[in-house]
Amino acid sequence: MEKIKITIAGTEFKIAQSFRALMMFEELTGKTVNQINESVADILKLFYCILKGNNLTTFEYTFESFLDLIDEQPEVFTVFTEYLQEQAKGQPAQPAQKKSKQK
Repeated sequence: MEKIKITIAGTEFKIAQSFRALMMFEELTGKTVNQINESVADILKLFYCILKGNNLTTFEYTFESFLDLIDEQPEVFTVFTEYLQEQAKGQPAQPAQKKSKQK
């Protein structure tokens, strides 16, 4: 799993896929990662959970204060979405379901 660093409000944070972050996303939204749609709300919640899950001792923001940070520094959202796109390219395609043969 690729990791990157991102600086928000003068502090560097690690961005990486992790089970902790995925669990946090499920707890926050009630959705699994397979149910994420491309809405800004879902992506921001995933971004928040990834930051929180990978930076337990340094990322001490609530979701609301995180949104304020993103409003002040919107370029970090762009960096995160580019990271997600790169990660998605590395994922294997979902296997096609086999069609049953009818006689």
